[in-house]
Amino acid sequence: MDKNLYRLLCCPQCKNDLITKPGKFYCKYCKQTYRINGGIPDFSYKINESGMKLSQKKWNEKYRHDAQKNIAGELDFLDRKFFSLVRSQIEKHHRLKKENVFLEIGCGTFYFGRHLAKLGYPVVGIDMSIEALKLAQTVFKQEGIKNYLLVCGNVLDMPFKKNSFDLLYGAGVIEHFPDTFSAVKELRRVLKKGGVAYNTVPYLNIGSLTYRQIWGNIPRLPWLEAAFTFFHTKILGGRHMRFGYELSFTRSYLEKIHRQAGFSGAKTGQFDCELDFDYLKNKFLRRLAIFLAKNSPLFWPMIYVAGKK
Repeated sequence: MDKNLYRLLCCPQCKNDLITKPGKFYCKYCKQTYRINGGIPDFSYKINESGMKLSQKKWNEKYRHDAQKNIAGELDFLDRKFFSLVRSQIEKHHRLKKENVFLEIGCGTFYFGRHLAKLGYPVVGIDMSIEALKLAQTVFKQEGIKNYLLVCGNVLDMPFKKNSFDLLYGAGVIEHFPDTFSAVKELRRVLKKGGVAYNTVPYLNIGSLTYRQIWGNIPRLPWLEAAFTFFHTKILGGRHMRFGYELSFTRSYLEKIHRQAGFSGAKTGQFDCELDFDYLKNKFLRRLAIFLAKNSPLFWPMIYVAGKK
């Protein structure tokens, strides 16, 4: 852990500077104290919003299960399968330089940041699951990676000073916040002028209204959102919400809320991702599903939104 990156930290509640003390951080303005949990700055506090509580529960369950796996091997697999594909798409909007500071929100076990750290970039990851961060930290220590900072906290109230990061990446994160606009505003706050927030999210189309319902997806449309939320949370009790509370969006909506949040511009488009559709046992149906998801906007699973400050 690079303690020089502590300079980026602030109180998540009042946004003032923190005083570093043994095993904790202290804010002299609002008198809040935050602990360092197993070497990880922990700014988590009680979450009251039901959608976020459900997401936190689902992801904590996943990472407790992942603790039984070979995490280094799992990260190597993710690295080989996804890193080059994701980076090539991000760098169409912002090319990293060695002096740039990279932030990944909802970083989980931080495979993307791990690769960038090995290339010499200073990297910061934030997640609300301390279990995920401890897994990432274990691998980083084993591999001798030091140019990183892992933080436990809430993306809606990040413990980072304004104008801290050159590039921000979220792989399927902002859709888990019912108050998406507030999340986008917070992303802009921590970016430097000219910095880019690059996020991938589920696309609201025929695919999200049909097959993505097996994961409890909720379309962000006024006349559908309430009905789908009631169905998945009240009638089904969240049983099919594999990733917790998860929204899907139109491109126009994402561009609009980024402009409203103060970004100078926002671009959206298809996000190219690996697809397998393992749950389809028929080979023809699987190939058809992959073809449609790759080639038809009606079935794209994910889109990106790149907002420039």
